[in-house]
Amino acid sequence: PARTDTDMVRNGKTYSDLVHLAHDIRSVMAINSHLIDEGFSAPGIVSFDAENGFAVLEDFGDQVFGQMARDNHNMSEPMLAAILLLAEFANRTWPDEVPVPDGGTHVIAEFDDDALLCETELLMDWFWPAVAGGPAPRDIRSSYEEAWRSLLPLARTGRQVWTLRDFHSPNLMWLPDRQDHARVGLLDTQDCVLGPAAYDLVSFLQDARIDVPTDVETELLDYYCAHRAADDSGFDQGAFRVSYSVLGAQRACKILGIFARLAKRDGKPGYLKHCLRVSRALEKDLAHPGLSALKRWFDDHLPSELREAVETTGDQ
Repeated sequence: PARTDTDMVRNGKTYSDLVHLAHDIRSVMAINSHLIDEGFSAPGIVSFDAENGFAVLEDFGDQVFGQMARDNHNMSEPMLAAILLLAEFANRTWPDEVPVPDGGTHVIAEFDDDALLCETELLMDWFWPAVAGGPAPRDIRSSYEEAWRSLLPLARTGRQVWTLRDFHSPNLMWLPDRQDHARVGLLDTQDCVLGPAAYDLVSFLQDARIDVPTDVETELLDYYCAHRAADDSGFDQGAFRVSYSVLGAQRACKILGIFARLAKRDGKPGYLKHCLRVSRALEKDLAHPGLSALKRWFDDHLPSELREAVETTGDQ
């Protein structure tokens, strides 16, 4: 039978617990309410039954970034607005707990190294068997984990910010009648954590489901960094770009694992068609000099030609 993300995986904890995924509708209510109070466009809570896990949310229409891109809309203005939103996120001081509209408090977990490492292990658990035909040997798993443990501290530069973790084309809505960063509607907020500012930026610019040309990624990363530097004299652009590449590689490993898991465990092979895009993003991130040890691991054990050999049939 199909398993779920609530499987026991380590020390009696589920994957959801280890990576701080939300467990009920109260997280959406709390996060959305605070974002709205801060002037951002998350769906308002029209009505709710928190006890039974139901909520009626504000309707943001149908201008989803991903569909707009597939329909060949000019995405320059929406993408710039999203970049400005993320720069504004980085300028704010974010709380580690917020009230829930029906009472109580929702705690914003820290996106710590253990959580980030747990996500990278999805590549070994699911993607490796898909391309290698069997489980990874223990020594290879150990060297993979060692490479990541040495890298993850480099992801943390500057203060932590609210990190939505799913800041990408399926979850962003274009609301052109609003002003400034409020023109970007934010969906799928429930798994928000306190984490590195670069995480959501790389989620957006290295989108797993739509092509973002390399020159556009470079231009918008430069634009973001220039904006941050103008607002904060202490912004360390070099350290931020290392963080961006580390988290890009981390996210790519997680996504390759998730897509392989969706195909194998859940009978959804259509996600595999995105693996080539994700693998190529990973290759770009590994090219950063700060990731040389991890790049050597991939060159030795899971090179691009092996990653790109994964079966890509199916529709999604």
